[in-house]
Amino acid sequence: MKLLVVVIEKFQEIELYGFLGSLKRSQKVEKITYWNPDGQNEVIGANQIGSIKTEISNIDVNEYDAIFVPGGAACIALRTNKKAINLINKFVENDKWIFAICDGPNALYDNKIFIDKNYSSYPIKNISLVSGKNRNKNYVSVDGKYITGKCPSASIDLGLKVIETLYGKELAQKTHDELYGIEE
Repeated sequence: MKLLVVVIEKFQEIELYGFLGSLKRSQKVEKITYWNPDGQNEVIGANQIGSIKTEISNIDVNEYDAIFVPGGAACIALRTNKKAINLINKFVENDKWIFAICDGPNALYDNKIFIDKNYSSYPIKNISLVSGKNRNKNYVSVDGKYITGKCPSASIDLGLKVIETLYGKELAQKTHDELYGIEE
């Protein structure tokens, strides 16, 4: 898999690292590119645990299989970031995989990307459109090429669901067992 990750200042590190850690464990990831729509060379997460070096050139959607949107305070900025929303829409138009977690799916719903999709997301009550008709309380949801997670603690499960959906239950179970230290 070739994955583009949208990272905006104050992204939620747990969601990014848990999700990517589970995907990398599956050994199915060929390429990960971190992209910041504001042209920042480096982005710091909400908890200031670490920083991510980002790609600042134009992104060719055809070079990627999927896009991932982590949540956190970054999604407040994502809601009005036309460059990021336009790029995510290009992934939708090109029938690519869309992965998002926590407030990420809410921000995509607010921008009419998830209008007709069932999705999981963080229950933020003060955002006008979060009560989308297809938002559910599931930890992880799959609807076509949209795979979403509810909250930071769902990040590993989101990664495992992506592995299962794209590569099968056997690899997802093997990855799960390795991540959780389950012995045969």
